[in-house]
Amino acid sequence: MRSERHCGFTLIEMLTVIGILAVIATFTIPKILDVQANSKSNAIAKEAAMMMNQAFMKLQYEQGASANTKPVDLMSYLNYTEQINSFAVLVDNHEGLADQDCGAPANCWRLHNGATIKTYDVTFGGTDSTNAIYFQIDPDGVYGGSTTGPSKAINMFQYYDGALTDYAHVKSGTYVDGSAVGACPSCNPTWFNGW
Repeated sequence: MRSERHCGFTLIEMLTVIGILAVIATFTIPKILDVQANSKSNAIAKEAAMMMNQAFMKLQYEQGASANTKPVDLMSYLNYTEQINSFAVLVDNHEGLADQDCGAPANCWRLHNGATIKTYDVTFGGTDSTNAIYFQIDPDGVYGGSTTGPSKAINMFQYYDGALTDYAHVKSGTYVDGSAVGACPSCNPTWFNGW
């Protein structure tokens, strides 16, 4: 008589495979979630920055910008959902710094994509290609309670000549409100992957 041989996996083999898959999942799932969160923050911030740049272009076209133009002057050209003027409302500052409040004279503006733009009471201070104003974008619009991490905001610089850049790539000789500003690569948040 011939004995029949059954093909298949034993219980030990199945448990081994499940254990290996669990270990792989433990290391890969958090990384995948981080990449997704970073990509989302990056996309939201870039969209908000481009909205501010387009608002500046509209202002420049319709009434002309001047050395005294402030970031708040761009807001009438921007489609926002809410203006926040409260010292009690906090948003993230850039990497290495804690929080920012939304009190006057600098206010916060909530956008349709959930981001918050914080404007500052600064002017171009001149009309050269190196004169700039700046604003801050907090992609999730919520203070994360930390000086580092994925919730941090990014500073963007709008130049009088229409150029737009992040803190790490400010033009050489940049002036905001008459004060010199240098590049700060460590001020960009970890989620930002370049302009």
